Amino acid sequence: MWVINGSNSSLITVLLIECQDVGYCNFEHGTCTWLNTQRNDDFDWVIHHGSTSTGHTGPQSDHTTGKASGHYMYIGVKCPQTKGDRARYVSESFKMSSQRKCFQFWYSMKGSDIGTLRVYVVTGLTQTVAWQLSGPQQSTWMLARVPVYSPKKNFKFIIEGIVGNGVNGDIAIDDMAVNTMNCGVSPSNARPPSATTTAATTLKPTSTTPRKSTAHVPPCRGFYLYTEVNGQSVNKTARLQSKSITSRTMTKCFSFWYHMHGDHIGTLNLYIMSTPTIGSPVWTKTGAQGLNWKQGAITVTKRNTPYKILIEAVTANGNRGDIAIDDVKLANGTCTGTTGPPVHTTVHPGQVVRKCDFEAKAICGYTQDKTDKFDWTWTSHTTSSYGTGPSNDHTYGTTSGHYLYTEATNRANGDIARILSPTYHDSQAMCVNFYYHMYGSMMGTFNVYAQVGNNTGRPLFSRRGNQGNKWTVGQATVPASTATSGYRMVFEGSRGSGYKSDIALDDVSFKVGSCSNPGDCTFESGLCTWKNTAKGDQFDWTMDSAGTSTTSTGPSTDHTLGTRQGKYLYIETSAPRLTGDKAWLVSESFPRVTSSGRCVSFWYSMYGATVDSLNIYIRVPGRTDYMIWHQSGNQGNGWFNGQAPITEKRKSYSIVFEGVRGRSYSGDIAIDDITFTTSNCGILPPNATAAPQTTAQVTTQAVGKGAFDCDFQNDFCGWVQSSKADQFDWTRHRGSTGSAGTGPTSDHSLGNSNGYYIYIETSGSMKTGDKAQLFSPRVQAGQSCITFWYNMYGSNVGALNVYVQTGAAIPSTPTWKRTGTHGTHWRMGQFSVNVKTPFNMVLEGVRGNGYRGDIAIDDVNIANGSCSAGTTVGPSSKPAADKCNFEASNLCGFSQDHSDKFDWSRTTGSTSSRGTGPSSDHTYGTRLGHYMYIETSSPRRPNDVARLNSFILTGPTSPTCFTFWYHMYGSSIGSLNVYVMRNGARGSPVWHMSGKT
Repeated sequence: MWVINGSNSSLITVLLIECQDVGYCNFEHGTCTWLNTQRNDDFDWVIHHGSTSTGHTGPQSDHTTGKASGHYMYIGVKCPQTKGDRARYVSESFKMSSQRKCFQFWYSMKGSDIGTLRVYVVTGLTQTVAWQLSGPQQSTWMLARVPVYSPKKNFKFIIEGIVGNGVNGDIAIDDMAVNTMNCGVSPSNARPPSATTTAATTLKPTSTTPRKSTAHVPPCRGFYLYTEVNGQSVNKTARLQSKSITSRTMTKCFSFWYHMHGDHIGTLNLYIMSTPTIGSPVWTKTGAQGLNWKQGAITVTKRNTPYKILIEAVTANGNRGDIAIDDVKLANGTCTGTTGPPVHTTVHPGQVVRKCDFEAKAICGYTQDKTDKFDWTWTSHTTSSYGTGPSNDHTYGTTSGHYLYTEATNRANGDIARILSPTYHDSQAMCVNFYYHMYGSMMGTFNVYAQVGNNTGRPLFSRRGNQGNKWTVGQATVPASTATSGYRMVFEGSRGSGYKSDIALDDVSFKVGSCSNPGDCTFESGLCTWKNTAKGDQFDWTMDSAGTSTTSTGPSTDHTLGTRQGKYLYIETSAPRLTGDKAWLVSESFPRVTSSGRCVSFWYSMYGATVDSLNIYIRVPGRTDYMIWHQSGNQGNGWFNGQAPITEKRKSYSIVFEGVRGRSYSGDIAIDDITFTTSNCGILPPNATAAPQTTAQVTTQAVGKGAFDCDFQNDFCGWVQSSKADQFDWTRHRGSTGSAGTGPTSDHSLGNSNGYYIYIETSGSMKTGDKAQLFSPRVQAGQSCITFWYNMYGSNVGALNVYVQTGAAIPSTPTWKRTGTHGTHWRMGQFSVNVKTPFNMVLEGVRGNGYRGDIAIDDVNIANGSCSAGTTVGPSSKPAADKCNFEASNLCGFSQDHSDKFDWSRTTGSTSSRGTGPSSDHTYGTRLGHYMYIETSSPRRPNDVARLNSFILTGPTSPTCFTFWYHMYGSSIGSLNVYVMRNGARGSPVWHMSGKT
């Protein structure tokens, strides 16, 4: 009889095999207790059977069975691995012993390019090289022995494979065991040159230089230049300068290819220098731009004036930020802007035959409409109004680049501006591709037409309302009947309800053939209009074919063609990916859904032992992402059809595919063949859900004291555990938790060991990233103040997230969040909610990287009305408060100073400029919380001042302490000063900080 005693349930797995000795593994039933390390190496060991994919290297069968069906571990040396790359494989911990130990395993090092195989013995932070062998060995499988002499501490083994000079360098291991016996180093030439001992060895982080079929030349053969950021601090620069150039022609086109892929990509700048001063960049890109090479080009106008071209890479904060360039070229003439010839049958479908980036003042022959209310404006700077319009063009990404826009200031609601292209005559349908920018709280409408004669007809493309502060791709098909009749493209901007409605246009191009249905993509020719986002996630979706790089996970062919040549997108979950990392793929913007409905259909592959989840969200600027489809876990080896209804009927939206990495490398997820239809549909497959949980899991009882003023002394007060989306449960408890060095010693309500609270127990079989979710009863719509007390103490504390759920799905972003240890005391959390539909509050505890990560909650209260900004310390008639979190729009009585140059702004999420400002507020710790900041983009100049004044404070004559939280991040940070004003005099600062902190 088995007896399991404990206060918290755990997952027990029973395998129908005999348990092996500690440290033994033959890989026939997985990797046993050995693991690929998540840090300090470049790639992973992979379980495999049969021969490896590279000829003339690696074994033909395993050692255990001697058959091709038997399994072993190996490192496959192929692109993108390079000489010196390391893969580390780590054992479980073995107890110290007075007896000698012998670690033995079988290895295969067959191939002309074999690198090095090493074994470390690890005690504490010390790693000792105990066995080392390099170069090709004669026999397929050979026995290795590593002695461990009477270890005085607990110890581990690390097996390290190091890549050699070429692709014929696969190294394999099998049949590992740790025995109590005396042995020597075997073979004898595997004894390291000296007993190499290092303290906490730090190895070269994973490279982010171009990988796997992504070089602009044939993969892993051609040469390029790149910046190696390993060991560099943030904002370091690497510059490459041309020789002096003197051109006899008016214009030149400088073109180049660039590669910016990685988690810590900084900035790539291009300068044109005609003086010794570097000046401002004329072209720039910041952040990850995807896994492929992309082309950049600028037109240089410097006739008879000597100049130099300077390419600059700027590091971000991290080691995965290598930037590469290739194929640099300087040619006569402008880069783009030609109207292009008529299209005949000699061109290929999809070929770009004309384009315009509006860099030349002639704007490619586009003309203003004389029958509208006002004109489009050609500019290279920000628009004149704050809170609307772009800060840079789309082509160059700097104030050197030009675009067209409609200036909404001093215009009436509904005023229209139109600009017309030249007349084109084409012999077949055309796809017009363009980038538009519609940012502002008073935004109007943007329409695109194909005009024949004086007949404009209906719009081929239309968007209305705020689309966010970003350039967005748009497409419109010109039918063959229109193309053959002679036509002009008409771009129309309609002014919204106020001045914050500037509309911008850039980079118009014409491709042969009809556009694909908006959002549809087979990925055979690229990402179509989909893109990897540069902010908000941890890594990117990758285009691939013929199977992913890890065995036993991912598809072997695409879905479109069903061949190894077909393309699909997938998330690569091998190192350096961590549990819970997310990759977002974002669509173009779509108009709101009509009564006819809208449905997204796609094919997905979720094959692998550690697959986590694939989610689909609706994204609307200014709102929390809303989940409409969810699938998790291993679904088997194949492609499956997914389908979800799109329900956004009020505003324009984008669709986001989110892939989540599981607990190990065998969790690749792939998607292919995305299509959108105008129809009402349900969710497919039947076992997929609209969210990890449904409203049926949560009680709908009305608001009441028992449920919403809960101290957990008697029960959970109607709160319920999640039954699907998490891995373990919250526990009601009193006194200390079961682990030392974590959790509270008493509750918050009574302050003693008799009082109850709820907490997550993170010891036992829990894994990093495991979640526990608890749902409140249904809360009535309206304004509410949520208050609770939390305890997050321990060296391994993960995260506490609080969500406000208004539908069937938990939002993708929490309303309130805290991470890491916050000390031994109970702390108060509070935030306001104002929603038009009933909601549930969701408490989510996330397990950190060890057992000292217990998180506790007590004294939850949900009250009517917004949370108070603070108590009055001045006269009752004054809007004064002793604290302010800026969640209320009245700023707690703070006011702008009218004697300065510009104002402080209240915002949520990130600021509009990259490389500066916070990504969330301090109060909530999420992008939903508000804070005040100064926006230093153009037209601001150095030393411009913005002041924010408090209300007049009256109170005690004794000294008063004023505290605040500040954020000063960026390479060009100025100063923050705090003054005390008495009788209108500001005097000297009582507090001062300058530069990046």
